[in-house]
Amino acid sequence: VFVHVSALQGSALLRDGQKVSYELGQDRKTGKSKAESVRSI
Repeated sequence: VFVHVSALQGSALLRDGQKVSYELGQDRKTGKSKAESVRSI
């Protein structure tokens, strides 16, 4: 699933292997799946 930095909640960046929760959305331009409202857990 693609994650754009603008979808991150809070100021932290993601690290490899970090556990997160997210909502699955759809990119309006491409129709592909993307992560939205991403939060570290």
